[in-house]
Amino acid sequence: MQMKPYHIFWLLVFGYVQAKGQTLLHDSLRARFERQEYSLIIFPAYYTEISNQLGLSKISDSDSFSIRLWTSGMFGYGLHTFVKEKNKWQTHSYEYRLDSSLEEIKIKPKISLTGFVTALQAINFTTLISQNEIKDFIDNVDDGVIYTLEITIGKSYKVFQYHSPDSFSDKDNKTFSEIISLITKYFSSEP
Repeated sequence: MQMKPYHIFWLLVFGYVQAKGQTLLHDSLRARFERQEYSLIIFPAYYTEISNQLGLSKISDSDSFSIRLWTSGMFGYGLHTFVKEKNKWQTHSYEYRLDSSLEEIKIKPKISLTGFVTALQAINFTTLISQNEIKDFIDNVDDGVIYTLEITIGKSYKVFQYHSPDSFSDKDNKTFSEIISLITKYFSSEP
């Protein structure tokens, strides 16, 4: 069998992938995931892995109300955490990099802690669904931000994921967009 030019090309590509190992494969999968080539299949293991790399505890191990919002977009990665520990709310906002570095950002909330907690408690998270579960939904936005919301209420742990929910007008995207707006108001880093 004679090798054609495209066979040689694929052998070189395969050799390069083998030479670079899993890092190249991981970066490629992450890039495809961020470009929505997997139609927003939720990868909770991906965020568990990042949490471990960043030294964060598992949110699913909490037995109280906890939220962890991951954002991923063209301008970087963000993480907001909101956890009740020993009857005190712990809130943190970070910029993170995939090289396992984490930089805490000082927040300047635009709403009070009491107002934030009251607004969160008014949300019915049991009826919330992920964007990929919306009937007949088509993601036609090429760019934007991916939001992954991990939430623990009592012993219940859920993960929701949306891509640019403010670009769509259906009820589920609007609800999630309102949740993001609320979280953004509290975790604001602007003066």
